[in-house]
Amino acid sequence: MSKSTIGFVYVLTNKSMPGLVKIGYTRDLVEDRAKALFKTGVPSPFEVEFRVISAFPQFLEALVHEDLEYCRETNTREFFRISPEEAIDSILSSRQFIDGISTHDLAPKLLINKGDHALLSLKAGQLFVVISFPDGKQEISDVWQAHTNGDTLELLGTDAKYTSSFANNEPFSLDDPLPFFNRTGTAENDGMIGKERLLPGDRLLWMDDSDPDKFKFVFYEMNTYCQIIARTRQPKIGDNGMPLVLNDLTRDFNSIPIKKCVLEKLTLGLPKVLAEKLVNGEIEMENAALERPIAEDWLPALLKKSKKRSSR
Repeated sequence: MSKSTIGFVYVLTNKSMPGLVKIGYTRDLVEDRAKALFKTGVPSPFEVEFRVISAFPQFLEALVHEDLEYCRETNTREFFRISPEEAIDSILSSRQFIDGISTHDLAPKLLINKGDHALLSLKAGQLFVVISFPDGKQEISDVWQAHTNGDTLELLGTDAKYTSSFANNEPFSLDDPLPFFNRTGTAENDGMIGKERLLPGDRLLWMDDSDPDKFKFVFYEMNTYCQIIARTRQPKIGDNGMPLVLNDLTRDFNSIPIKKCVLEKLTLGLPKVLAEKLVNGEIEMENAALERPIAEDWLPALLKKSKKRSSR
């Protein structure tokens, strides 16, 4: 995978342009983008109505513009005569495709290296199977489930000291690495419902068996330590009255396509990065959960604004 391309698709309004919204993308903070637009000669500042994070913000913007072409104000502008709520609905539904499994499953295997940042847009019922090598032999170590359409799962290749596991009740495991999308702490991120660590050599299968005739999967392999963060905009409540988290399973994973896919991946050989860490038949791992995660690692735009970032 390439290094982080994380950015935003946003909805802005301006009191000088009643009835219109601007839908664009940026890899800066959306507030920085809104301030830059105010310097272009418009009489009033832009207000941020909405933003959503995406691994492919430019493609997401293009799909939303195509979806809303019928209400575009002019052919070459990013202004639409539509309500903010309608714009938001289009963005969220479009992200299900752009950041969804259908886009990611084009590659047979995706490697996560240090600095890589993947963001996956999920659908309810999709499953993740973690394949680990605790003693040099592979086994299924965990199974996760998406509970609501639009939930997200992020993978960040990073140093072991910044990773932690909620399931293991480790230090910093309840700390959200990116609770806000701006520097002032007023633009909240989606709620965190899972935080787990994958080790070098671990493999992750993302699977969708909602259509047995069109089974989809994506296969990740970790070349470094990886922090997993699961988020939701709409928490689903379980039978115990508590919000369901990533580790809660409300379905089985015995469908034929899923069993076949998992068994096939369990026959693969030892990952190269893991073979290099074998010492006298044992795997040497670094100490983890030593420091709080760094928000700028998850959203580089929190650093001082770059003059060369992409925006529209």
